[in-house]
Amino acid sequence: MWLGHHRSIKPPGLFALYVTGYSAFRIFEESLRVDPSEHFLGLRFNMYVAAIAHRRHAVWFCVHAAAQVG
Repeated sequence: MWLGHHRSIKPPGLFALYVTGYSAFRIFEESLRVDPSEHFLGLRFNMYVAAIAHRRHAVWFCVHAAAQVG
């Protein structure tokens, strides 16, 4: 909420930034978990899902930030 009031980020961009941060935290959290999960190429499958989500939402935020500037 602070960014919405003190910066020129509009609501779609704020949501994209929130989801980007959440998925980045999930990557960190998945690296700490010890419960059983499916592994693929040495990493947990959940880690791949979080990384893909992080990439997509970071691009989404950049697109909204660029649209607000231009």
